Amino acid sequence: MGKRIFSLSILTLLFLSCQPFSMEKLSGNWKPTVIMDGIDTVDADLKHVELDLGDDQKFQYQMTRTEGFMGSYSLEGELLYLYTGQNESDTIIVEVMNLDEHALVLRMNHEGQERQMHLKKSP
Repeated sequence: MGKRIFSLSILTLLFLSCQPFSMEKLSGNWKPTVIMDGIDTVDADLKHVELDLGDDQKFQYQMTRTEGFMGSYSLEGELLYLYTGQNESDTIIVEVMNLDEHALVLRMNHEGQERQMHLKKSP
């Protein structure tokens, strides 16, 4: 019995250590610093853009001063799922390429073009 519990504990630790990114690091208010389209910087006004990922797995994405959307989110491996409605087609999926306490890099498809959004965590 003791060997089983020990083996189960080791397997659980191995599984958790394989998770590339944590929800704790992901949650917070993120402001983009640059958007890349391949090797080119996208010329965009990022002044009002922000992504708020709550501890309660709710998010709000502000695109402009007056436009944005909200919903819930989940993190599965390296994929961030943003659920904006009732239908599966309302789900936005982006890849988390890098995440630490202060920086986040997301890879996404925008109108057939791969883009990377580099974000900084707001204090």
